[in-house]
Amino acid sequence: MKKKAYRNYNYFIFLTALIALALVLASCGGDTEEGAETCKKSSDCKYPGKDKKAYTAKCEDKECTYAPKPGVCGNGKCDKEEGETLCSCAKDCPDKERKLTKCDGKVANNEYLEYKCDKKQQCVVEITGQKQVPPKSENLEFKQRNIVQAKVLLTYVYPEPFNIDSDVLNLKLKLDENLGADEVTLKRIQLIRHTGQKVRGRWDEKDQEIQLIDKLDVNRVLWDPQIEVEQLLPIDADVNQSQKTTLTLKLFFTYKLKDAKGSDVPYEETKTFDIENFVIAKSTAQAECTPAKCDDKNPCTEDKCVPNKGYCENKVKSGKCKGNFRCDDDQGENKCNAPEDCGYCKGKAGDYTEYKCSDGNKECTVVLGKEAKIDEKVLTNEQKIPGSAPDIRFKIIKTFNSPFKAKANGDKFTLTMQVLDKKSTTENFKVNTIELVDGTSLLGTTQVSQGFTNIGDKFDFKIPFTKNLVTIEEKRTKLRLKVTYSYEGVDRQNKPLVHTNEIFEEELGEVLLVNAE
Repeated sequence: MKKKAYRNYNYFIFLTALIALALVLASCGGDTEEGAETCKKSSDCKYPGKDKKAYTAKCEDKECTYAPKPGVCGNGKCDKEEGETLCSCAKDCPDKERKLTKCDGKVANNEYLEYKCDKKQQCVVEITGQKQVPPKSENLEFKQRNIVQAKVLLTYVYPEPFNIDSDVLNLKLKLDENLGADEVTLKRIQLIRHTGQKVRGRWDEKDQEIQLIDKLDVNRVLWDPQIEVEQLLPIDADVNQSQKTTLTLKLFFTYKLKDAKGSDVPYEETKTFDIENFVIAKSTAQAECTPAKCDDKNPCTEDKCVPNKGYCENKVKSGKCKGNFRCDDDQGENKCNAPEDCGYCKGKAGDYTEYKCSDGNKECTVVLGKEAKIDEKVLTNEQKIPGSAPDIRFKIIKTFNSPFKAKANGDKFTLTMQVLDKKSTTENFKVNTIELVDGTSLLGTTQVSQGFTNIGDKFDFKIPFTKNLVTIEEKRTKLRLKVTYSYEGVDRQNKPLVHTNEIFEEELGEVLLVNAE
């Protein structure tokens, strides 16, 4: 009985000791966090779940403590003041607003935008898959009285998607064919964005027009097909990410036509067309532009980057300058000494004429073409004065060149008059003036005061142009010579009769006039 009691007593002592030991161990860990790492020295610390480069370990009171290193990626803190971003340290700096754990991949619900890290290690939205759209063209015709007066070829190119912060819409225009118009000028450009849709060629009721560009000071003359006018149009649109839209481009032109009197008549005409499925997009990346990129090699423009944009501004300087796109007549500029502004003095002016610079490039003149053949036309007939019972009868010879240089210093018509017969009573016959007439217009005149006394008398008269052919370079027209004369004779009763300021006319037929030197 005593042995059994002794065994129970020992068991009780052993159980009590175990409980006491457990209490001691519990009391020893009461001031330590659950899972704390024990140590004797700092090198014992193992950095569980931590980046060894981003923390400093220290053994204090037999426990490992870890202090994050400032500005070191992986320390569990986004040190923005140290320059940490989602790009430089994604583990510390997730983008909670955009729900990004890394700067990579497509922007939600947008095929044209993706996240990328820029040079400054900022996570930006960039445009992806950009490509150049194949050039598009429009043939513009300018009509008056249902007659085409000029043709202009417009070509335009742009990238897709179009980055509103760095891209430009590139327009190129050139005179494709000039059929009578003069100084076809691009005066102004408007670009409009639509918010609605076109249904059967008409915009729906919800459509609103948002004006993107109203460029007033273009003033570029399409002098000839050899000069191409280029306009670079940036588009400043309010876009959040990307959007497909329709743009309406309006081009405002002026030009001149000659009226029947040769005076300039101004005309205005607007050409409008749509650019459909135009994708505009906005990147949050900083647009890049350098002064070297903006240099257009034109000394007449001030070239600079547009602030915070990736495109340039090339502003034409004021004052005289060859290359300012203005033909300054008052400064002596012409096609020969300033082709950049006035057009080139070369090429055909018509079927028989071409343009050529004068000596010293003082002016652009029209000359007969190298292949033009000059023929001398001779027309012969008789002229009876008066027609029924003539007092005097002449042989008339009219000689002129074809083509005929219709200038004051150009060709001359020759009128040859020879007396074939005359009455004895016809005396003091005198040719006073000879005029060159086109319809009712006087083109040339000469004072003669030449008398014809005897049968066989023969005289040549030269009739020059006194009015230059300024309206057009070549013209086919019917001309006639108007001869004023006087003489003394008798009437039917044989009484003296004085004829003064009498007129007879000589038809020259159709004559090809050229405004050539």
